[in-house]
Amino acid sequence: MRSVPVKPFVPVKSSARVLALTVAIVVAAGNAPSFAQIPDSLPGLGKIGSSKDGGPPASASPAAPSERAQVTPTKQSFAAYERVGVQVDPRPLRYGSNFRMIVVPAGTPDPIPNANDFALASVSVRSSLQRITLPPGPPGDAEVRLYYIPQDGSRFVVGGRAAIRIGPRTPNTVLAHDLVREAKELGPVRFEAKYRDRPFVLEAQYLRVETRTAGPTWASILRGTYRGPQDYMAIYVGHLGTERRHDAGPIEVLCLMDAEARANVDRAAQLNPGDHVLLHGHATSWRRVYEGDVVIFDRCVFAK
Repeated sequence: MRSVPVKPFVPVKSSARVLALTVAIVVAAGNAPSFAQIPDSLPGLGKIGSSKDGGPPASASPAAPSERAQVTPTKQSFAAYERVGVQVDPRPLRYGSNFRMIVVPAGTPDPIPNANDFALASVSVRSSLQRITLPPGPPGDAEVRLYYIPQDGSRFVVGGRAAIRIGPRTPNTVLAHDLVREAKELGPVRFEAKYRDRPFVLEAQYLRVETRTAGPTWASILRGTYRGPQDYMAIYVGHLGTERRHDAGPIEVLCLMDAEARANVDRAAQLNPGDHVLLHGHATSWRRVYEGDVVIFDRCVFAK
């Protein structure tokens, strides 16, 4: 049997083999694009990137100045009893989510210390151009802030801000917004226990008034003190522009005032929605009355 001579194997350097393989691929591909021709972004996927060590992209950081949302107050100064009007455009932050706005004292650190308190004090907004009102802020220099969660982020960051000023509150008064918020936090029973037999002066804006007639009660009949129907006024106060939400608790204070006294009727007839009012009375509880949940402010009289 004839033997066939075998040529000795000569190893090729790895770099030469890689070069030969690359040339073969390019020749076979024809007009295939080079790596320099591949775009660094793809429609619908955003920019392609990675961390310095070759890992996945880092979490999103707070919005750059060019990506800030536009936050424009309707005016620079607000009374203590007024809601803060603002026009906001979060569209530059279109890849973010969970947009919320709040009024804080000037100089407050950006990080949110308590998520539950933030959820109660802030207002949810859409990701489109809109005009809203925010709850009354703290007196003095303040700031309207738009918080949001960036794409690939897990914490709220500031996406826009604007400086404003809040006027002083009337001394020794309770603001209607604070009273309503406390009623929601405590619940009807604990709220009533706290304010029982503790009269105080309430500061608010006048909203509307209704006249009603009180009928007899079994207690008055048994005591023999019933003298016939009594007229009274149901005066609603709070803060103009507050949004009513289903099953969100009270947003207004209902003052029950004697309508038999001519002075009370004359004073109520002079009020227009949004007027500043000071009322003296007793906060008893909160419950559903007529068309919605309200805080009951009983034995109410005009304090000023």
